[in-house]
This record gives sequence, structure tokens and C-alpha cells, in this order.
Amino acid sequence: MNRFLSDFPRYLLYLILFNFFIIVLGVILVYLYNLSSSIYKKRKEKLEARLMKLLRELLLDKSDIELNDLAPFIALGVQRQKRIRKVFIECLTHYSCFLDGNEGKNIVKIYSLLGLQEQKIKELSSSSTSRIIHAIDELTRFKVPVKRETMVRFQKSKNSMIRELANSYTLTIYNDNIYDFFSFNEDSFTKWKNLTYFQLIINRTDLRKPHFAQWISPEYQPTVIILAMDLASYYYQQNAAEKIHPMLTTPDCALRFEMINNLGKLNYNTSPPILMELYGIEKDIRCKREIIKSLGYMTHHTVQVTDFLKEALEKESSVNLRKAIIIALKRATSESMIPSVNFPTLEKELHIHNQ
Repeated sequence: MNRFLSDFPRYLLYLILFNFFIIVLGVILVYLYNLSSSIYKKRKEKLEARLMKLLRELLLDKSDIELNDLAPFIALGVQRQKRIRKVFIECLTHYSCFLDGNEGKNIVKIYSLLGLQEQKIKELSSSSTSRIIHAIDELTRFKVPVKRETMVRFQKSKNSMIRELANSYTLTIYNDNIYDFFSFNEDSFTKWKNLTYFQLIINRTDLRKPHFAQWISPEYQPTVIILAMDLASYYYQQNAAEKIHPMLTTPDCALRFEMINNLGKLNYNTSPPILMELYGIEKDIRCKREIIKSLGYMTHHTVQVTDFLKEALEKESSVNLRKAIIIALKRATSESMIPSVNFPTLEKELHIHNQ
């Protein structure tokens, strides 16, 4: 053995010992990391449980919370210690997701009374994108007002996430000119963004709504136009149809589809003839089907619409369009706005027309 070791190259022996030392050190570091993570997790869970219990008791006992009622939280260090403040805000966020009414207002009040917004307002001046994103999100959730010019700057940011959150903040917090970003927005909204903005706008029952037709124009982004049309339809601003009619020639099939859909909802008296004319030149099958559906919902020019649909049923070869036409005919000739459709009967009618 001694002879083997003496013949073994020393540099290889040192290399093996060095590798062994590195492996042992790595195992020890991993163990220490896991141990510290486990201890931190247990402490956090214990602290979180205590804070949640205090919050629950406070929200149940007090209908109007004052700063004196928050003494237990101040004593725990939610204002002074970053770790405790972070856990406490997570607890407030948890409750804010499920509580509304007076309890929801008290959650916002607790956040404000403890001055937890000060750090997030400072982070709005940060050079870190992630910090700005988290700051706007938290300030929106707890309805903290900041200077309007600050949020306008974020609405024009190069980062799409910052723009989206700034728009949501504006629609949630401010009371004047909250729709300005419709005009200067240059990026396309995703469907999720459109849905979010739509919901935030209709939730603002405290504000007078503008004429959304002003944003139904080729100069604006198609997704802005779609959002404006959806809002005009929701508030039944029928004059918006007059802005849609000249834009039906757009080559954008997705936008044209949404226009046709909203014309059906708006039920404007001059729309049926325009849609009937469009049907003859429309090439996209989805748009043609949407024209049929919209005509079925309209209550103007009923005789002309019914005659048009009957003629289309005779000429049309597409089974899907035939189904849509028969359903539209039932709607157009029914006294009920949403008549029931007997699908076995529908299949028989299709079979008769196919013969």
C-alpha cells in the first residue's frame, strides 16, 4: 500500500483530496441552507398565523377602525421590520381578495393608517422594473392615491406590464379623464387586458360615462376600437353604430367580426340594410355567420330581414350558415327576444332544405 501511494502521482492525489473537500463542503452548505430555509418557513408560518388571527378578530370586533386599534400590530413591528411588514401585507392582500363592503374598506384603512404605502410610493422612483410593477400593483389594491403625472408617465412606459398596471390604476383610483389612455395608447391590448379594462370601467358606477363612439375611428388601435364598441354596446349608446358603419370595409377580419357583433347588440335602426348588403360581399365564414346572428337579434326592418334570411336559406350551401339562418329566422319571427330552439326540429328543417 505504501509503495502504491509512493508511486502514485502527487498532483493526482492532491486533486482527489481537493475534490473530496469540495464535495463535503457542498453537502454541508446545502444542509445549512435547507436548515435555515426550514427555520425561516416555520417562523413565517407562525408569524402569519398570529397576524391573521389578530386581523380576523379586529375585523369582526370593529366596524370603524382607528389607529389606536392597531397597537398590537405596531408592537409586533409591522412598521419597522421589513420581514414582518412583508408578511403582514401578504395577510392584508389575502383578506382583500375575499372581503368587500365595510370589511374591505377597513382593510384599505389599516394599510393607510399604518403608513405601509410610503415604501411603495418611494419604489415608484426606482430604476428596477420589477419594483415599479409590484409597487403599482400594491398601491392599486389598497387604493393609495399618487400624483397623476407620475401615473401618466407610467402609462406611456416602454414596458407593457407597467403600462397595463398604470392603466388599471387610473381606472380604479382617479375620477377625471380616466379614459385618456384610449387616445394615446399605441400597443394592442390582449383579450385579457380588454376584459380587465371593461370590468374596471363598468365597476365605476360613481362616474358619468363618456360617449365611447369617439374612439371608434381608424386612427386608433383595433383593440381600443373593440373596447370602445363593447362599452358603447354595454351602455346602449346606439349612436355608436353610425361610427361603425363606414368602418365595415376594413380588411381586418377580427375587427370586422367584432363590429358586426356589436351592431347586433346596439340594434340601430339603419344597421339591417347595411348588414344585408355586407353579407353579399363578405368572404369570411365567421363574419357571414355573425351577420346572420346579428340580423336575427334586430327588431328593425323585420319584414325585410325575414325575407332576406329566407332567400339566404334557399341559396346558401354551407350547413353551418344554414343552421345560423334558421335560428335567426326563429328569433326574427318570435315575440320573445331569446326563443327556445328545438334542435331535432332544426335538423329536420335542414334536411328538407337540403333535398
